[in-house]
Amino acid sequence: MILGRGFTATSDDELWSRYVAALALYHTHGLVIRTVEEHDEMLLRLSGPLLQLAPGIPEAMLEEASYFGALDQFYNNLRDMTEDAARGLCWLPEDALCKYGIDRDDVIEGTAPERPRWSVFMRTWIYSHESELRLRADRFIGSMLPRALHTMRRWTLRRYARIRNTMRAVNYNYLKFDELYWAEVKRELGTQEVSA
Repeated sequence: MILGRGFTATSDDELWSRYVAALALYHTHGLVIRTVEEHDEMLLRLSGPLLQLAPGIPEAMLEEASYFGALDQFYNNLRDMTEDAARGLCWLPEDALCKYGIDRDDVIEGTAPERPRWSVFMRTWIYSHESELRLRADRFIGSMLPRALHTMRRWTLRRYARIRNTMRAVNYNYLKFDELYWAEVKRELGTQEVSA
Protein backbone atom coordinates (compact mmCIF):
# COMPACT_ATOMS: atom_id res chain seq x y z
CA MET A 1 0.00 0.00 0.00
CA ILE A 2 1.48 3.33 -1.08
CA LEU A 3 -0.51 5.48 1.31
CA GLY A 4 1.82 7.59 3.35
CA ARG A 5 3.40 10.16 1.05
CA GLY A 6 2.81 13.86 0.56
CA PHE A 7 0.95 14.91 3.65
CA THR A 8 2.68 18.22 4.08
CA ALA A 9 1.37 21.24 2.27
CA THR A 10 2.39 24.82 2.73
CA SER A 11 -1.14 26.20 2.47
CA ASP A 12 -4.81 25.42 2.09
CA ASP A 13 -4.51 26.64 -1.49
CA GLU A 14 -1.90 23.95 -2.16
CA LEU A 15 -4.19 21.28 -0.70
CA TRP A 16 -7.07 22.52 -2.85
CA SER A 17 -4.84 22.54 -5.94
CA ARG A 18 -3.83 18.93 -5.24
CA TYR A 19 -7.49 17.94 -5.00
CA VAL A 20 -8.43 19.70 -8.25
CA ALA A 21 -5.42 18.16 -10.05
CA ALA A 22 -6.49 14.70 -8.82
CA LEU A 23 -10.05 15.27 -10.08
CA ALA A 24 -8.70 16.08 -13.54
CA LEU A 25 -6.34 13.11 -13.52
CA TYR A 26 -8.78 10.47 -12.29
CA HIS A 27 -11.95 11.52 -14.09
CA THR A 28 -10.58 10.76 -17.52
CA HIS A 29 -12.55 8.48 -19.83
CA GLY A 30 -10.62 5.28 -20.40
CA LEU A 31 -8.67 5.56 -17.15
CA VAL A 32 -7.19 2.21 -16.16
CA ILE A 33 -6.12 1.55 -12.60
CA ARG A 34 -3.75 -1.37 -12.96
CA THR A 35 -2.71 -2.25 -9.41
CA VAL A 36 -3.99 -2.10 -5.86
CA GLU A 37 -1.15 0.34 -5.14
CA GLU A 38 -2.34 2.68 -7.93
CA HIS A 39 -5.87 2.33 -6.55
CA ASP A 40 -4.82 3.33 -3.04
CA GLU A 41 -2.77 6.23 -4.36
CA MET A 42 -5.87 7.41 -6.25
CA LEU A 43 -7.98 7.23 -3.07
CA LEU A 44 -5.45 9.27 -1.16
CA ARG A 45 -4.94 11.86 -3.88
CA LEU A 46 -8.66 12.38 -4.51
CA SER A 47 -9.90 12.73 -0.95
CA GLY A 48 -6.87 13.06 1.31
CA PRO A 49 -6.30 16.78 0.66
CA LEU A 50 -10.03 17.51 0.79
CA LEU A 51 -10.41 16.05 4.27
CA GLN A 52 -7.32 17.90 5.46
CA LEU A 53 -9.18 21.12 4.60
CA ALA A 54 -12.03 20.35 7.01
CA PRO A 55 -12.16 23.10 9.64
CA GLY A 56 -10.87 22.20 13.08
CA ILE A 57 -8.67 19.22 12.24
CA PRO A 58 -5.73 19.38 14.63
CA GLU A 59 -2.38 19.67 12.84
CA ALA A 60 -1.21 16.47 14.53
CA MET A 61 -4.12 14.60 12.85
CA LEU A 62 -3.57 15.75 9.24
CA GLU A 63 -2.01 12.47 8.09
CA GLU A 64 -4.79 10.43 9.68
CA ALA A 65 -7.37 12.78 8.15
CA SER A 66 -5.86 11.94 4.74
CA TYR A 67 -6.30 8.25 5.44
CA PHE A 68 -9.90 8.84 6.49
CA GLY A 69 -10.33 10.73 3.21
CA ALA A 70 -8.99 7.68 1.34
CA LEU A 71 -11.45 5.45 3.20
CA ASP A 72 -14.25 7.86 2.32
CA GLN A 73 -13.32 7.75 -1.36
CA PHE A 74 -13.30 3.93 -1.21
CA TYR A 75 -16.93 3.98 -0.06
CA ASN A 76 -17.94 6.71 -2.50
CA ASN A 77 -16.58 4.56 -5.32
CA LEU A 78 -18.58 1.55 -4.11
CA ARG A 79 -21.75 3.61 -3.78
CA ASP A 80 -21.38 5.16 -7.24
CA MET A 81 -20.32 2.06 -9.22
CA THR A 82 -23.37 2.06 -11.53
CA GLU A 83 -23.14 5.78 -12.27
CA ASP A 84 -19.38 5.62 -12.82
CA ALA A 85 -19.65 2.55 -15.06
CA ALA A 86 -22.18 4.41 -17.22
CA ARG A 87 -19.52 7.12 -17.64
CA GLY A 88 -16.90 4.53 -18.62
CA LEU A 89 -15.10 4.58 -15.26
CA CYS A 90 -14.01 1.59 -13.22
CA TRP A 91 -12.16 2.36 -10.00
CA LEU A 92 -11.37 -1.27 -9.20
CA PRO A 93 -7.76 -2.29 -9.90
CA GLU A 94 -7.13 -4.70 -12.75
CA ASP A 95 -4.75 -6.91 -10.76
CA ALA A 96 -7.37 -7.54 -8.06
CA LEU A 97 -10.15 -8.17 -10.61
CA CYS A 98 -8.01 -10.55 -12.69
CA LYS A 99 -7.46 -12.87 -9.73
CA TYR A 100 -11.21 -13.56 -9.88
CA GLY A 101 -11.55 -13.83 -13.66
CA ILE A 102 -13.09 -10.37 -14.06
CA ASP A 103 -11.92 -7.36 -16.04
CA ARG A 104 -12.76 -3.68 -15.94
CA ASP A 105 -14.87 -3.94 -19.11
CA ASP A 106 -17.14 -6.38 -17.26
CA VAL A 107 -17.71 -3.70 -14.63
CA ILE A 108 -18.25 -0.90 -17.16
CA GLU A 109 -20.59 -3.00 -19.33
CA GLY A 110 -22.60 -4.19 -16.32
CA THR A 111 -21.81 -7.88 -16.85
CA ALA A 112 -19.55 -8.28 -13.80
CA PRO A 113 -22.38 -9.44 -11.48
CA GLU A 114 -22.94 -12.37 -13.88
CA ARG A 115 -19.36 -13.57 -13.45
CA PRO A 116 -19.17 -16.65 -11.20
CA ARG A 117 -16.67 -15.15 -8.75
CA TRP A 118 -17.94 -11.55 -8.69
CA SER A 119 -19.66 -11.74 -5.30
CA VAL A 120 -16.60 -13.48 -3.80
CA PHE A 121 -14.38 -10.73 -5.21
CA MET A 122 -16.59 -7.95 -3.86
CA ARG A 123 -16.94 -9.52 -0.43
CA THR A 124 -13.17 -9.90 -0.22
CA TRP A 125 -12.57 -6.40 -1.58
CA ILE A 126 -14.99 -4.74 0.81
CA TYR A 127 -14.04 -6.62 3.94
CA SER A 128 -10.31 -7.26 3.45
CA HIS A 129 -9.13 -4.20 1.58
CA GLU A 130 -11.42 -1.89 3.50
CA SER A 131 -9.84 -3.20 6.74
CA GLU A 132 -6.40 -2.18 5.51
CA LEU A 133 -7.64 1.32 4.70
CA ARG A 134 -9.54 1.59 7.99
CA LEU A 135 -6.46 0.56 9.95
CA ARG A 136 -4.60 3.54 8.48
CA ALA A 137 -7.45 5.85 9.50
CA ASP A 138 -7.91 4.24 12.91
CA ARG A 139 -6.30 7.03 14.91
CA PHE A 140 -8.60 9.60 13.26
CA ILE A 141 -11.64 7.35 13.74
CA GLY A 142 -10.92 6.85 17.45
CA SER A 143 -9.65 10.32 18.34
CA MET A 144 -11.27 13.12 20.23
CA LEU A 145 -12.25 15.75 17.70
CA PRO A 146 -14.09 19.05 17.87
CA ARG A 147 -17.86 18.60 17.98
CA ALA A 148 -18.56 19.32 14.31
CA LEU A 149 -15.85 16.89 13.15
CA HIS A 150 -17.04 14.27 15.61
CA THR A 151 -20.56 14.54 14.18
CA MET A 152 -19.28 14.38 10.60
CA ARG A 153 -17.18 11.32 11.41
CA ARG A 154 -20.07 9.56 13.19
CA TRP A 155 -22.47 10.08 10.27
CA THR A 156 -19.79 9.16 7.75
CA LEU A 157 -19.09 5.85 9.50
CA ARG A 158 -22.82 5.24 9.55
CA ARG A 159 -22.92 5.83 5.77
CA TYR A 160 -20.12 3.30 5.29
CA ALA A 161 -22.12 0.68 7.21
CA ARG A 162 -25.18 1.45 5.06
CA ILE A 163 -23.15 1.00 1.87
CA ARG A 164 -21.68 -2.32 3.11
CA ASN A 165 -25.07 -3.61 4.24
CA THR A 166 -26.77 -2.62 1.00
CA MET A 167 -24.05 -4.23 -1.12
CA ARG A 168 -24.45 -7.42 0.89
CA ALA A 169 -28.27 -7.28 0.58
CA VAL A 170 -28.05 -7.15 -3.25
CA ASN A 171 -25.36 -9.87 -3.28
CA TYR A 172 -22.82 -7.27 -4.47
CA ASN A 173 -24.77 -6.55 -7.66
CA TYR A 174 -24.09 -2.85 -8.08
CA LEU A 175 -26.81 -2.66 -10.77
CA LYS A 176 -29.39 -3.29 -8.03
CA PHE A 177 -27.65 -1.17 -5.40
CA ASP A 178 -28.98 2.35 -6.06
CA GLU A 179 -32.69 1.68 -5.61
CA LEU A 180 -32.26 -0.13 -2.30
CA TYR A 181 -29.56 2.23 -1.00
CA TRP A 182 -31.45 5.46 -1.65
CA ALA A 183 -34.66 3.98 -0.23
CA GLU A 184 -32.70 3.19 2.94
CA VAL A 185 -31.30 6.74 3.04
CA LYS A 186 -34.82 8.16 2.75
CA ARG A 187 -36.09 5.82 5.45
CA GLU A 188 -33.22 6.65 7.76
CA LEU A 189 -33.48 10.38 7.30
CA GLY A 190 -37.26 10.34 7.37
CA THR A 191 -37.70 12.35 4.19
CA GLN A 192 -38.98 11.69 0.69
CA GLU A 193 -36.54 14.00 -1.12
CA VAL A 194 -32.88 13.14 -0.70
CA SER A 195 -30.04 13.81 -3.12
CA ALA A 196 -26.43 12.62 -3.18
